[in-house]
Amino acid sequence: MQFLGDAVFTPAGAPHQVHNLYSCKKQQKTLSPEYVKHCFHLTQELRHLSNTHTNHEDKLEVKNIIYHAVKDAIGTLKAHESKLAVIGTENSQAPP
Repeated sequence: MQFLGDAVFTPAGAPHQVHNLYSCKKQQKTLSPEYVKHCFHLTQELRHLSNTHTNHEDKLEVKNIIYHAVKDAIGTLKAHESKLAVIGTENSQAPP
């Protein structure tokens, strides 16, 4: 059983089943890199459903996940680049 404030981590590719006893909101903000292509393709297929179809909306939020993953990766690279620049400056100022 999962209670208010609890989180469940399901590893990528692990089979699982959910039974909701009450109305709830599922938030999944992760996507296994191995399945990005498949999920993106599935999202494109769902777009072609009628506007009244329950699965018309982008429930996977693949583009949103990709955007934030790239943004975080660029931030990490910039931070690493800044550290390397500081180290390089310190080494160039050291006496021979």
